[in-house]
Amino acid sequence: MSGFEIAGVVLGAFPIALHLLDNYREMARRAGLWYKIRLEYAKCRNDVEFQSVTLSSHVRQLILPLLVDDNKMNKLLSDPGGESWKEPAIELLLRDRLGATYDLYIGYIKGMEETMAKLNKELSMDSNPVQDQLNSPKTPVMKTKLRSAVTKAGMEFQLYKVKFSNGEANRTELLVQLQEYNDKLEKLLSTSDRDAQLKKQRTAVQYKTSIDAALCSFWKHASRLFGALASAWNCSCRDQHWAKLLLQHRTDRTAEFDVMFISGSSGWQIQHTKISENDGIKNGPTAQASSPNSMPIHQPAHRQNVAIHLKSAMRVKSNSKTATGPGMRTRTATISKSSITLGSVAVASCSSTPPQPLPFDRQPIHSLCITLHQQQQQQQTHQPSCCGYLTATPDETSSSDCKYYVHTLARHETNMLSTITLDQIMRGGGNASIPPPTRKQRYILALTLASSFLQLLDTPWLPVSWKKTDIIFITSTLSNTSDPHQPYLRRESFLQLNPNNQTAAAPSLAKSLDQLGIVLLELCFGKALEDQPYRKTLPPGRTEEEKAVFDVVAARDWQYDVEEEAGREYFEAVSWCLGGIRPDRWRQDMLRCVVEPLQRCRDFLV
Repeated sequence: MSGFEIAGVVLGAFPIALHLLDNYREMARRAGLWYKIRLEYAKCRNDVEFQSVTLSSHVRQLILPLLVDDNKMNKLLSDPGGESWKEPAIELLLRDRLGATYDLYIGYIKGMEETMAKLNKELSMDSNPVQDQLNSPKTPVMKTKLRSAVTKAGMEFQLYKVKFSNGEANRTELLVQLQEYNDKLEKLLSTSDRDAQLKKQRTAVQYKTSIDAALCSFWKHASRLFGALASAWNCSCRDQHWAKLLLQHRTDRTAEFDVMFISGSSGWQIQHTKISENDGIKNGPTAQASSPNSMPIHQPAHRQNVAIHLKSAMRVKSNSKTATGPGMRTRTATISKSSITLGSVAVASCSSTPPQPLPFDRQPIHSLCITLHQQQQQQQTHQPSCCGYLTATPDETSSSDCKYYVHTLARHETNMLSTITLDQIMRGGGNASIPPPTRKQRYILALTLASSFLQLLDTPWLPVSWKKTDIIFITSTLSNTSDPHQPYLRRESFLQLNPNNQTAAAPSLAKSLDQLGIVLLELCFGKALEDQPYRKTLPPGRTEEEKAVFDVVAARDWQYDVEEEAGREYFEAVSWCLGGIRPDRWRQDMLRCVVEPLQRCRDFLV
């Protein structure tokens, strides 16, 4: 019998004890002697009932974290010792719940079982005549027989009465034992719950520490990905491609990027992608994906070690199933009606294919321009799909290659790409159809920008610092990203950005933080620094450098209005940014002094 079953048996023994006491009360009333034993009876019954309620409370406390279904828990407590108490799954949960204290729990429960057996024996009616009289209808003759010591029934009742009266010491001792066991169970459960709570807190701290470490080292992934993207834009039209990186506050350790690629000529083509270390394949689809019936991916000449310029593939608007390009043969595939599933994407099979082709997600991307176009032609659905991986070569941040898988999410074509910058929002200009952000939206944006600054500074995405004109919001109805919760970092074409020529961050860190502090100030009040009296009283500045100096002077005066407007934590975040030179481990300090306070400000409003 498991420990949980024994607990059910003990719970079921208490109703038996109460029933035996009720029998004695009934016999005393029939004999007309109730007034002589009512106090003794009441004390004994109250003590038994108290121990029953206490144990029931302990069992409820024990199983409450284990069972989510209230009906099942109520069924267990209403049917002690029933079939539900024999379920092995609950016993396993109980062992896990109690851990090292499980054996002690078993010992206490078994002790209570033995004590309850003794108590019920003390309360039992061993006399058959007394039992018969109890089961018979109540009559005046019965009362006379029970009170008479001459009759056999009367003698039996008098003996039972003596047994009950003389057994008070035994009953008291047994009830004291039950109380001791209940006290031990309470301490055991309290200790177990306290340990579980401490473990939970420790796990939460460990998880947060790992998230903090991942956030502070995220810039390494960002730098490697930028290099991989710059290498993959090797087509002749690469100066026509732009990338918009979605800025976000990260709450997990996943190295994941939301990037929007834009190609423009006569029209705009927008490709939304998610790039991550995870290939997104689940439940082992590799065997299925490597089936000889899967769609072949044409291996063009640009994927060989031949240095040639390729024409733009992202601007081609063709639904043909024929892939062509410089130096490549034309191959036409006959599509059959059958299809197979690759990850979450339905891929058509063809009647004649080369043996064992690589699946989409296992192919290296040598030219992102052509790969995205091929993915567009082969994928007729709007479901996300993986079109291969980018390889980041070893650098000072990593001694081995890193693979970043490109997942296409959505694609749009539009004649006009409408955007609005953060600078326009702060100045109240730009698109008149977009209202100024609310306080809640401004605080969310402040957290996002501060966290993104920590993640991206010292990378080609953010070599020194950004300007408010670098933060944009897509207002096109096709993109459906016109709210302030989705700011993008605008980068010029990859042709103009060389990841190997980065500006040293140490001399410019203080200036970069000053600029961030000014942006946080403006988001706090929803107003531009240039419109404030603190700035208007200072000279405009003859050069950009002089203007930046006067901006910082005005911001350091303006920051003292923040505490009254947004609270102490927002004020401390701004003050840290405007505080001057920072130590080498500035990311860790910024996480603690800027990002976390802004997150608490955001959480307060959300």
